[in-house]
Amino acid sequence: MDKQSFYRYVNAYNHYQNDIKTFDKFYEFPIQYNNYANYQKQKFLEEAEALCTLSNTAIKFYINKNVTNFVLNQYKFLFKWIQGKPIIFPHNPFCLQIEYDNTVAHLFFIQFDDKKFVTISYYRNNLTLFNSIKYEIHGKNFDLNNLYIGIDGINNNIKMYQDNYDLDRYNIWQCFMILYMTIYEKQIFYINNNKNKKQKKIYKNTKYNYLDYNVIKIKDKIYKNFKENNKSKKQKSWHMVMEHLRLLPSGKTTIVKSHSRGSKKIGIRLKDYEVSKGKKIHESI
Repeated sequence: MDKQSFYRYVNAYNHYQNDIKTFDKFYEFPIQYNNYANYQKQKFLEEAEALCTLSNTAIKFYINKNVTNFVLNQYKFLFKWIQGKPIIFPHNPFCLQIEYDNTVAHLFFIQFDDKKFVTISYYRNNLTLFNSIKYEIHGKNFDLNNLYIGIDGINNNIKMYQDNYDLDRYNIWQCFMILYMTIYEKQIFYINNNKNKKQKKIYKNTKYNYLDYNVIKIKDKIYKNFKENNKSKKQKSWHMVMEHLRLLPSGKTTIVKSHSRGSKKIGIRLKDYEVSKGKKIHESI
């Protein structure tokens, strides 16, 4: 578990107030907030203050890569298992820190008057991409053909947020479905408190213990069988993946941004792409 990412996430507002000179070294903001005035930045951080205050005292869940990889490897079972189940929060409010690929995602869930809201921020390369936008989860049951998330209060300006909205919507549903299954499928998963005394000691003098997590784990026998069955799958050498479209279970498409995969220990593979002109459909237009 990363020892600093959640600490920085819940302290974003306090960090800005107390040490503005180093703030930009550890935080960045979504695309739509780039190049905006100091007044707007201050207004945005004031909105984030309420989020951080609630995050301090909320129940926290932590899911590492082992659990994430296991669930995603069994995605057909996940989709079949979760279809039609009620969308309920295990606690109100609660936070989730989840690892996947080269990213740590922080999600904060809270329910007001039967409305379910979630924010999502990311931690990559020692930077926290902090986002206070509240997305609203619609629907009473999981329907994989109609997974809808709205943006609280700004649906009329959806185009302004479109780039982040598409990516966040996909990640929120993926992370939430993984959390939901790991909490309620007790034949496969179980929950322990974080018992790492060394980690807890780091923040013993602070008001809140940020490392007081509920750690979600896979039962040893099941994970051992999972690793045995995946031994034959060779790890690929490091390579870049170009931007491409991904078809979601709902039938909609989303854009997957360019990223790297594989291990440099095995090797580095460089690729070039050649684009052909293709055939003419009409001789004249």
